[in-house]
Amino acid sequence: MLLGAFALVACLASTWAVVIYVLDRDRDSAERELAADRLQTLDGAARSLGASLAGIGKDLTLAAALDSERELAAIAGVKREYIAIEVWREDGTRARVASAGATEPVLALARPVIARMVETARAAPGELHISRGLSSNDDLPAWHRVFSVCQKPSTAASASASPGGNGERSAAQAVTVAAVIDMRVLVTPPELLRIVSSRLLVMSAHGVPAPASDATVVAAMREEAGAPLRELVDGARMRRPGTAILDEATARRLGLPEATAVAAAMPVPIDAGTPWVLMLVTSTDTLDARHHALVRRLAIDIGAGLVLVLIAAAYVIRNARRAAALRERLRHAEVLAHLTEKAEKILDHIPSGVLALDERGLVSACNRSLGAGGERRVGRTLAEAFGDAPREHVAAVAELVAAARAAGASRTLRRARLALFGDEACVTVHAIPLAHVFRDVATLLVFDDESAVQRAEERLLRSEKLATAGQLAAGIAHEVGTPLGVARGRAEMILLRGRADEADARNLRTIVERIDHVSHMIEQLLDYLHPRAAQLQRVDTSASLRFVADLLEPRAAAREVRLAIDAGDARAASVRADPGQLQQVLVNLVMNAIDACDPGGRVTMRARPRPGVVVLEVADDGRGIALADRAHVFDPFFTTKKRGHGTGLGLWVVAQVVRAHDAEIEVDCEGAGCTFRIVWPAAEKAA
Repeated sequence: MLLGAFALVACLASTWAVVIYVLDRDRDSAERELAADRLQTLDGAARSLGASLAGIGKDLTLAAALDSERELAAIAGVKREYIAIEVWREDGTRARVASAGATEPVLALARPVIARMVETARAAPGELHISRGLSSNDDLPAWHRVFSVCQKPSTAASASASPGGNGERSAAQAVTVAAVIDMRVLVTPPELLRIVSSRLLVMSAHGVPAPASDATVVAAMREEAGAPLRELVDGARMRRPGTAILDEATARRLGLPEATAVAAAMPVPIDAGTPWVLMLVTSTDTLDARHHALVRRLAIDIGAGLVLVLIAAAYVIRNARRAAALRERLRHAEVLAHLTEKAEKILDHIPSGVLALDERGLVSACNRSLGAGGERRVGRTLAEAFGDAPREHVAAVAELVAAARAAGASRTLRRARLALFGDEACVTVHAIPLAHVFRDVATLLVFDDESAVQRAEERLLRSEKLATAGQLAAGIAHEVGTPLGVARGRAEMILLRGRADEADARNLRTIVERIDHVSHMIEQLLDYLHPRAAQLQRVDTSASLRFVADLLEPRAAAREVRLAIDAGDARAASVRADPGQLQQVLVNLVMNAIDACDPGGRVTMRARPRPGVVVLEVADDGRGIALADRAHVFDPFFTTKKRGHGTGLGLWVVAQVVRAHDAEIEVDCEGAGCTFRIVWPAAEKAA
């Protein structure tokens, strides 16, 4: 019996020793896994910083390509890391946009660095260049750097500009964009600050801790007990990531729970110099709590007997596996939460409008691009969400959604003229059905406003046509003008001699008239090749409309057409233009409108001021323009009039004058008649 007791005690003791060994090994393994996990987290943060730097390069390249102050303001307003953005052009002009967080001391230190980085970017165009910190001291400017990109004009874009035209500025000169970036925003990922029982250290290449760094870690590194932390930081500054286990005293000095801690350091390369350092210290108190709980449970089981010890051992093994599975699930949950948050932020800030529909066809979510009233659309049908839009436009979107769901694949409505969000625009709509419903989302609707792209394509096509017309005009002037002049002179000489009978004389006069008609067309074309320089001044649009009305009143009366003027506020409707060329535009448009009206028709001229522009309209209630002909109304030699009643150059000349004044013209033939609408820069903006 005693022997059995001793055997039982020995067995229990050996079992207890084995259990303690297993638990210690499990805890060491858990510490190593925690250290590896923290190192992986820091690596992800470093990669995120690299992606952020690449994103800054794309932002600056896009800003250089667009050369638009509004685009610069949008970038500086949305992203907190942008302190200031400057655009340097080859002609010496500059533009600057500063964020709300910009301070004069930082801007003063940045100016010489910006000038130097602009020269560096111009020497190597197309590449992203990054400066060192604005200061090497332990102060705020040490965390600011200057990024620069130079965008050269493309050869194709330069060749597309017409010889006498007014080409885009970005197609004629190089543009360099430099931005002052607050690196504190990039090197302090929010996900690191949210880790429980952890302390974060962010250190620059000059060894300066970031404001987001934990003060206890910075203080501990200056003490003798902080040697392991200093070794990790020094190794990271040599581009060697590493981990270390800190004792309970060091963890307590850092303000962590009374348990060992895991420290991980990761280098963050910014440029070719010394990298920055991210270090995260995490307590293992959760591992200790689990360890102690297991020990207490096993002690109770051992006291109950060997059988219970064996059962407890099996239970320990099962719990160890469950803990590993739980840790893995927790890691996956954190990754999923990060990806979900990232996807939501991307969807919320992309320029395309995104609207989610549930299985019943109700709006369940929408992003910011749909406007401030997007939340009011949630919980409504498409017809209710777009209640102000025409029914046929909403019906087209509903049919697209139904087709996508029926096919189980994406369907697209490309470049449709829709008025879903106010004014009518050229919109491409994508309906994307989901194979599995996620959070009451069965279908995604993506709206892309391609009005600007369509206008750019139309302007490019029109420029190509005008360039061809210019070459044709030069050829006509050289090859046709001289023979026509000789033929006209011979015909006039025969008429002057009086040797032709009456029938031949009529034929000769007809020849002279037709030659004059062709010569007039050639002169108009040559006027375009050698345009008269515009004398810009402040022009009262109300007076110009009255002048045109008085000039063309006899022509309108002869065709029994009534002219009307709606000038609005004459003081606010002033433009900066050449008075003669503005009157030429209005005369051509009004004459065409009169010719398009039947007896009893009406032609209305309007002038409406808008912020920065004046909208001029010439509207008629005539026969309108066929849909197939609207894309060609501004082409040279295109006319819908009968042969002999028009040269097809009037609207073409109108388009050239409008473009020469940085204005835009469009035609609207919805309903009866047509409306030619010109958006002309106001005098205040053009001054």
